[in-house]
Amino acid sequence: MNVAPDIPQGIFTFRQLQRGLDPPPIHLEPLFGPRYGGYFKVPEFLRSEFIVARAPFELYCRRPLFNPYFRSVACFLQSPPPAFSSSHRVVGVFPVPTGGSLVIFKRVVPVSLEELDATVAHLHLAPRYVTSAAIMAADFLEDEGHVSQAARRLKLAGAVPDQPPKVRRLIMKRLREVLDRETGGGNVRPSHRSFRIGTG
Repeated sequence: MNVAPDIPQGIFTFRQLQRGLDPPPIHLEPLFGPRYGGYFKVPEFLRSEFIVARAPFELYCRRPLFNPYFRSVACFLQSPPPAFSSSHRVVGVFPVPTGGSLVIFKRVVPVSLEELDATVAHLHLAPRYVTSAAIMAADFLEDEGHVSQAARRLKLAGAVPDQPPKVRRLIMKRLREVLDRETGGGNVRPSHRSFRIGTG
């Protein structure tokens, strides 16, 4: 099970629940924040089986917060694009002692390129925070035989200034794989469906 909590409370709660379990049944993938590399993990957000978010979304969407990612996700979940709404459903709402609640979304439809593009557009984050989306887009485009379009997406993402160096390195590595396939240097591309940037 892959869970993407967007707040420290969610991460702490799941870690406490899994204490003493080896291996832990739930993989936690924090989505953002300076401690997680200074960018938003778009692939993890969309590929997770569950998403845990802090509500009320309208309150956090209006409130100026020190963390732009938190506010962007709150605004996104308050009014998500149709592609996201149709692929998720709320399966749990739990009160938080300090106020508000934790909302658990479950993915019920496989992610698509349309949902990916709509999500990036509706997050309203600066391009340097969401360049990891290009790697996921390249997966879809390659699967559909649009290798040139996949390469173009990766080139554009790699050229975005001020993005984290490790994200750019992953983009350029993926671009080399795509170009190698485009020029006939490789017939079978590696699977990137479980792509993670990681937190280190």
